[in-house]
Amino acid sequence: SALRDITELREREEQFRMLSAAVEHSPASIVITDAKGSIEYVNPAFCRLTGYSAEEALGQNPRILKAGDQPRELYKELWDTLLRGDEWRGEFHNKRKDGSLFWETASISAIRNAKGAIKHFVAIKDDITERKEMRDQLQQMAQFDMLTGLPNRRMVLDRLAQMVSLAKRGNQRFAL
Repeated sequence: SALRDITELREREEQFRMLSAAVEHSPASIVITDAKGSIEYVNPAFCRLTGYSAEEALGQNPRILKAGDQPRELYKELWDTLLRGDEWRGEFHNKRKDGSLFWETASISAIRNAKGAIKHFVAIKDDITERKEMRDQLQQMAQFDMLTGLPNRRMVLDRLAQMVSLAKRGNQRFAL
């Protein structure tokens, strides 16, 4: 009946509004591209993180963010995985509009039509720059004296063990 059809339509509209609000207010950066990789949608979190407005991003390829220091194999694996229909997960070292660099962890999936053809890709990404910087800082603190910047006892003993192992393996000598 018409009343039931209208009720179902309203329920779907409400679900769409709820989904749209969730995407718009998500703290994760969300990017949707067409099957060829042209950006069709970015959420506000993407704009805040990258410095690109939605208008500037639309029609572009996500490679506008590439810092250029990651191996080509990463992108080959990404596309091979996506075109197989699998989800790709990994990290990107990217560049904001102002040139500053940042790290993201990403999950990218294909969106298919009713016939199974890939129509879009959706990427959900989180900024992990602070986490990586903290890890690097902790690693630095674990291996170097903070006052002098010289390798600490732990690092010296580790390197000494490596040299002893190499010398034994190669049946060689070394001096300390």
